[in-house]
Amino acid sequence: MAGTSDQRLEPEVIYCVNHPHTETLIRCARCLDPICPKCQVRTPVGIKCKKCASVGRPTVYIARPQHILYGLLVGLPLAIIAGALVARLGFLLVFILSAPVGGLIGEAMGRVARKRGRAMQLLAAGCIVVGALLAPVTVLVVLGGIGALGMMTLGGYLVSLGLSSILYVVLASGAAIAALR
Repeated sequence: MAGTSDQRLEPEVIYCVNHPHTETLIRCARCLDPICPKCQVRTPVGIKCKKCASVGRPTVYIARPQHILYGLLVGLPLAIIAGALVARLGFLLVFILSAPVGGLIGEAMGRVARKRGRAMQLLAAGCIVVGALLAPVTVLVVLGGIGALGMMTLGGYLVSLGLSSILYVVLASGAAIAALR
């Protein structure tokens, strides 16, 4: 056939937006900028440039002072009550119940504050530690009244903490931290 040419359509030569001397056929799935293999980032929804692939921190992990206050107002009373109850239990029950109690404390804090993340995790662990430290005092006040505090000695306080309290703090804090991831 005379008059027809066997010309193929060749793709337009494009260059990477960051490396102007590097040819590429790849474009960002979001902004459509041309990018070379050095600049590409694989994401679940395709290849993107580094600018489009960098995702901001989700707002659920950004705790402001009011969120910390909400968490504290829920977590501290729950931790004090839980610490006082755990102080009255035997070692085996402390071992069995500490993780679920810590998980409930963490979940309650997360739901009320509507936040998760490192700040809430540290707050939950702190509340659990304070609750465990106040447990002997709480039990004494509940059982003997406020006047019974005058009879408590430092040695009696330290003995009442014991190994069960340490086990409770470790297991409950770990569960609370896991609940607030």
